[in-house]
Amino acid sequence: MFKTYRVVSFLFFLSVFFVYHILFSQNILIRDKSKRFNIYPNSDVNAIIKNLDSNGFIKSKYTFRLAAFFLRYGKKINSGSYYIKSNSSNWTVIKMLRGGLQKPIKLVLYDINNKKTLIKTLCKNLNLKEEEITSLLNNDKFVKTYGFNKENILTMFIPNTYEIYWNISPKNLFKRFYSEYLKFWNPERIKKLLSLKLSKIEIFVLASIVQAETCKYFEAPTIAGVYINRLKRGIRLQADPTLKHAACKFNANRVLDKFKLIDSPYNTYKYKGLPPGPINMPQIKIIDAVLNYKKHKYLYMAAKEDFSGEHHFSETYSKHIIYARKYRKALNRYKIYK
Repeated sequence: MFKTYRVVSFLFFLSVFFVYHILFSQNILIRDKSKRFNIYPNSDVNAIIKNLDSNGFIKSKYTFRLAAFFLRYGKKINSGSYYIKSNSSNWTVIKMLRGGLQKPIKLVLYDINNKKTLIKTLCKNLNLKEEEITSLLNNDKFVKTYGFNKENILTMFIPNTYEIYWNISPKNLFKRFYSEYLKFWNPERIKKLLSLKLSKIEIFVLASIVQAETCKYFEAPTIAGVYINRLKRGIRLQADPTLKHAACKFNANRVLDKFKLIDSPYNTYKYKGLPPGPINMPQIKIIDAVLNYKKHKYLYMAAKEDFSGEHHFSETYSKHIIYARKYRKALNRYKIYK
């Protein structure tokens, strides 16, 4: 009897040690301190274990499978993006996955030139399909619910760094960006907006032109002032970046006369006022430069002939022509014809 008791006790403690080893021994042996692991919707526990093993997260897929069984992981799988720390145990990882304790992605919206670039940025970082986001951005009925159309919907996306969950749905993503848009247009910015008598969309469109005009931030308020002066006087903007946009010649150094013949609402040499949508996604500092534009009498601007990226500003067309000729001569001197 006593002998049987000792055997049973030994087997009991052996099984406890076995379970403890499976649950709490280190099984995550990645080289980095932590590494992101994505679980796609409709994944099962077998697919998750296979991905962990094939991507070098776990030392033993067998102990992980047993731990998943003991902890009843598999009945409910939470999709998402998780940071798995090195030297973790099966217990730690499975409890995190089972609880859906994912970490948000740091999504950086910067240097976005059009909807196509925006779509690629979103889908590269989040679990989204390009065709679905494209469909929503080009759906006038859908974007109208937020007060936009497919030409100006880009103005809802404010360039910044956002923390967003990897498995966010497309429609919830739009809700999130709209809430960020509303936060951006705070009372201080609204007050400046009203003094300019321009809409939020128009400010964004104008800022996109200003951003395309210069790489020198200190010039942005002055350039904004040039265009605001022209808008107030009903003069065509004649903004070269909008013409390049219409011609799909985004990196052109010269604006050719044939560009001015293009029949496009983005041809500000042909049509008065602002184009129907932005030509890029302007940085916050450029939007604020427009809201805080510099008041002056300039109506013209021409790139400096030293290719510094700075501009000459003029009140009269005759003065402007002098500067414009200097720039064209510099282009010819260096044989820049495109």
